Amino acid sequence: MIIQPGSTEFRPVLIMPVLAGACYAAGVVVTRGFCADQPSLALTSIHNVFYAILAVSVVSLMPIFTIDPKIVAQNPFLFRDWAPLTTAILLMIIATAILHIIAMTASIRAYQIAESTFVAPIEYTYLVFAAVIDFAMWEVLPSSTTLIGITLVVGSGILITLRELAAKKSQID
Repeated sequence: MIIQPGSTEFRPVLIMPVLAGACYAAGVVVTRGFCADQPSLALTSIHNVFYAILAVSVVSLMPIFTIDPKIVAQNPFLFRDWAPLTTAILLMIIATAILHIIAMTASIRAYQIAESTFVAPIEYTYLVFAAVIDFAMWEVLPSSTTLIGITLVVGSGILITLRELAAKKSQID
């Protein structure tokens, strides 16, 4: 619902965040199941090295492929030229990198030590913040279907957490 399939606003490229979410969920399962004893910062480092290699590969290979001009026109955010690297941009990149490392390490640690059903709903609050930031920066209000989608994602997380808490309580009793 958030990406609005079937509407005039839908573009196939919007499926990418859904695929990213599926990969993220798989990463959470792997982190919880197989990496509980690994240092969080080491997992963050491997995560970032993997994505750096992937990004360099994609950027290096892009000139080889001919991309349909229609696709380029529909997705200017993916295909525009590089912006000049100014001091302000460099500082923003550094600040973003530092905040990302802190947040990712904390998120990994949370999934290592707490139940996913407790951590995930807290993490889903980013959807609310994304809508607020979208409005604050670009004065774009989320559509009604986007709000419904956000509500369904956050609500389902809360519902699963409440169900798990009730199940644990019934096991104790």
